[in-house]
Amino acid sequence: MNTRRKWRRCGGCCGRGAGGVDALPPGATILDVGYGIGGASRFLANRFRGVTVEGVTLSPRQAARAAEITETFGQSPWVTTTVADALALPYAADTFDVVWSLGSAEHMPDKAALLAELGRVLNPGGRLLLLA
Repeated sequence: MNTRRKWRRCGGCCGRGAGGVDALPPGATILDVGYGIGGASRFLANRFRGVTVEGVTLSPRQAARAAEITETFGQSPWVTTTVADALALPYAADTFDVVWSLGSAEHMPDKAALLAELGRVLNPGGRLLLLA
């Protein structure tokens, strides 16, 4: 199957129909939970100009590599890295407009606690995108 055709048909991860995250206003805040070395965070910052993306990973090594790559691409003002546990995020309630997590929820030991924590930091009316 032609992967380009498949991508267009599904709308992509944040294209039209993806939970209403096809247009974000400048100043919107995004939390990328379980972000590894930050590829999705950098994509989001590039796709939605004027947003800020905070990436969270458990691994200091991944966070350091993500910071290096982000600096290389000149995205440090918009993409930042935090080493933290997704089940105990270091943010106040109602902090983010979008909470985004790709491919990490299945590794969490307590799925209910994860959903509660993601909901806690999400602004009222915000969007949660979770792909496990």
